[in-house]
Amino acid sequence: MSKVPKNFFQLAGDFGFDSLDSQGIDGLEELRGLGFHGVYPQDLFCTINRGDDDTQILFESKEERLQTRSESEVEAFAKAVSSKGLTLESSHFNQTLQPPGEPVEWIFPRHEALVNLANVAGLDRITTHIGWMYGLVASEYTGSAAKDFASGAISLRGLHLTAREAYGGLDAIRKNSLTIYRNLCDEAAKYGITVTVETSCIEVLEINTKGDEIRDFIKDVGRDNLAVCLDPGHCLWNGVSPVDLARDLGSLIVETHFHDNNGDHDSHMPLGTGSIDWLGLAKVMLNFGYKGIITFEQKKHATNMQNWFQVLEQIEQNGN
Repeated sequence: MSKVPKNFFQLAGDFGFDSLDSQGIDGLEELRGLGFHGVYPQDLFCTINRGDDDTQILFESKEERLQTRSESEVEAFAKAVSSKGLTLESSHFNQTLQPPGEPVEWIFPRHEALVNLANVAGLDRITTHIGWMYGLVASEYTGSAAKDFASGAISLRGLHLTAREAYGGLDAIRKNSLTIYRNLCDEAAKYGITVTVETSCIEVLEINTKGDEIRDFIKDVGRDNLAVCLDPGHCLWNGVSPVDLARDLGSLIVETHFHDNNGDHDSHMPLGTGSIDWLGLAKVMLNFGYKGIITFEQKKHATNMQNWFQVLEQIEQNGN
């Protein structure tokens, strides 16, 4: 009898929405041919500077125009995925905080529109970053930092720090995020969708790198459909042991973003080619009874699958 449950062998691969041209279809066929269970699109909900007039504008500044995809576009993508025998369970959601100076309610209709698209796609989950702000690259909100980021003079981490100051600091972000996540979770619950917060994202490391802070945030939001997405690569990059954090959070973790690095950059290397202790992590996930599929946030599908299955084979042979 297998020591590893079936869901640990069910894999979802990183897949860009972009278009449904022949190259995109070939990518779906590659995943299915490898035996993958599903796909994880990074850009399901929005486009930037595309100029369509038949979709909702989420945010507009002189630097960018962010707007929703159309329902028909999302539905066509979901049908294409299904036609190849693949599932579409989750996707990166978009910003979870209004721009500095705007009222909290500014974001509510935008989230409602995006959750509607999640329902059109048939998603079970949406993955969020606490503190990811609309207007981040707009100079009207972040001043010269937006221009410095565009030119490469400062990093995304530096831009987030500037945006945090413009917003009013960490306490203001946490306070308003609680209100926003309650509304988001309530909207998602109408469609049976779970909202997850991703670990160790650079927007609010004070919250999302610590098990007790993540648990407190979820408890304070107070919604049953709020859980955790474990991103071991982000953990290692930000000096956090993904094994320890997974052990701490346990069954709050309902999805993964697996990729690797050596702790120095968020390099999104294939699994098993960096410094993450994948065997130790898999054992912890088995111990707390992880129920989800395994999602890779990395596009070297064959390598990710092969190296993950080697980890599981070690467990099968040697025990947990």
